[in-house]
Amino acid sequence: MPVRVAALETLAFALSLCSLPPASGHRMLRHPDHQQLGDGANEVVAAIVQARRLCAVQGSEANSTATRHLPLKPDSLAEWKDEAQGCLTWCASLGDTCFRGCLDDCSQALGPPPCAGFAMQKSCFDGCNSLVPAFDCLQNVTANNTHTCHLHFDAALNLTGCPFR
Repeated sequence: MPVRVAALETLAFALSLCSLPPASGHRMLRHPDHQQLGDGANEVVAAIVQARRLCAVQGSEANSTATRHLPLKPDSLAEWKDEAQGCLTWCASLGDTCFRGCLDDCSQALGPPPCAGFAMQKSCFDGCNSLVPAFDCLQNVTANNTHTCHLHFDAALNLTGCPFR
C-alpha cells in the first residue's frame, strides 16, 4: 500500500510541473534509481513516465522541463558509456514526440567522449575512440531506430580501468 501512495504522490508532483512556466526556476527531473526504490519500483517509474507523457501532450513549455533527462557526470569511460546509453533508452521511452529534444539535451549535457585526455594511454585512447561512432549516432538517430546506436555502444572496447583525470 505505501508504494501505491508513493506512486500517486510522484504522479501528482510530476503533473504539477506541467502547470509551471518554463522560467519558474524549477529543476529538471532525473529518473529514479531502481535499486534504491525496492519493491514497487516499476509502479513508481511507470507513474513518472506516464506523467511525463501527459506533460508532453500539454505543450512544449511543459515538455521542455518535465520530459528532460540529464546524465550524471561520469568519472570514467565505462560510466560515460552507461550514461550515454541511459540517455538513449530514457528518451526512446518518451516516443516520437519528445525523443529528439530529450536526446539532444541529454547528449549535449554529457558531451562527446573525452578522448584527448587518454592520448598517453593507448588502450583507453582506443576504447574512447571506439565510443565516438556511438556518440555520433546519438546526433541523428530517430526514436524508431535506436538499436543502431546500441550496436555502436556494444562494439566499444577497452573501457574498464579508464578513469577521467
